[in-house]
Amino acid sequence: MKFSLTSFTVCLLVMMSFPSSLVQAQIQPGNGIKLGKTTLLTPEISAAYTWDNNVNLRRRALDEGGNVLDEESEDSYVSGRLSLALRHWNRSMQINSKVWYNVENYKEFDELDEPTYGADFGIFWARPGADTTIRADFSYQVAVDKTERSEGFIGDSTLTTELENIAERVDREETRGSITLDQKLITDMRGSLSYSYSDFAYVQEEYNDRVSHAINAEANYQVTDKTQPYFRIGLGIDDDEGLDGNAENPYYLIGVRHQPTAKLNFDLAVGHETYTRTPLEGVDAGIELEDSDLKWTANVNYNMTHKTRISLNGRSGYSSVASPGSSSRREVSASLALDHQTTRQLSQRLSVAWREDDYLTPIPARGSLFDEMKETIWYQYRVDYQTVRPWLFLFAGISYEDGSSQIPGDSYTQAEISVGARARY
Repeated sequence: MKFSLTSFTVCLLVMMSFPSSLVQAQIQPGNGIKLGKTTLLTPEISAAYTWDNNVNLRRRALDEGGNVLDEESEDSYVSGRLSLALRHWNRSMQINSKVWYNVENYKEFDELDEPTYGADFGIFWARPGADTTIRADFSYQVAVDKTERSEGFIGDSTLTTELENIAERVDREETRGSITLDQKLITDMRGSLSYSYSDFAYVQEEYNDRVSHAINAEANYQVTDKTQPYFRIGLGIDDDEGLDGNAENPYYLIGVRHQPTAKLNFDLAVGHETYTRTPLEGVDAGIELEDSDLKWTANVNYNMTHKTRISLNGRSGYSSVASPGSSSRREVSASLALDHQTTRQLSQRLSVAWREDDYLTPIPARGSLFDEMKETIWYQYRVDYQTVRPWLFLFAGISYEDGSSQIPGDSYTQAEISVGARARY
């Protein structure tokens, strides 16, 4: 069921309707509204101006003929965003919830003026001594461009960068949920079990809907204060409406988390993954239905100084995407980010990300079949400034994306420049 604007408004009103007697005096705006001793309400509003030199990436996705990428078209738009976050905590539990609504107003191509909105909920519980912890997250959103990620909703967010696929520039509903149980088994040894669920429902019929499930289990051993080897196994299940139908991808990883110095820590793992597909009934099965390959993950963080941090992330694996026709692919991706806090008020970030998508079966397009291999590289520079007023923030950014494809007309470049302001009570 689609999350309507009326429902969103009701959520906002409910969350804002706490008794005023609970609201304690604020020392200064910018830190949220304290409700009692353990609850914080944070309203936030932002506005931005963005110039995009290739809005055809979204125009093509909205056009069933797929022909509007022949020539690039530039445009600019003004966006506004309203969000309301609620946080509650006590000695053993933390609960976060958030609702948000975003609108965009294009100068020329007003058919792209689509609102996006969503809600997030997360809970973290730890038994005294942290022998047992439980973390659960849920999110729902209506999106037309990049997904608003809820990973890291509680605690520190990750520094990974997600690249857009053409299927991520179309109208869709996304529902996600996950739960993880982490348990101390014996001295210096822990185990975890997690389940995650995602449901993608696309408005355009040529993009196949998809439901995915993933189960993961890990055992790790704290050899020293700085070294923790681990073994992880998992199974993913894709229920896909594309030509490839359903798929399963069991895998295992052997890895280690290690902190050789106070400034450097890394998490490296290597293993193997198999991807088995079951085509839809009536679809020609004259294709290789099982693929397997090396699977690896890498996460490295280096604090050069107390103001400068470098983060490197990479992984490989199989997945399914909502492209027209075939959807199964093998991905290899990597991202590098440099964060620098120039002053107490000014911070900068320079990022680069790369992804290669090797599609497992030929893709029907332009009246032919293509053995598709996509390569995408993305650069971004962003600066954030907290003004002398603690409730007002300014930001600006410039990005460039270059995507290459074997399919004629699907290769592209895109540059964007944005400036904006954000106010938080």
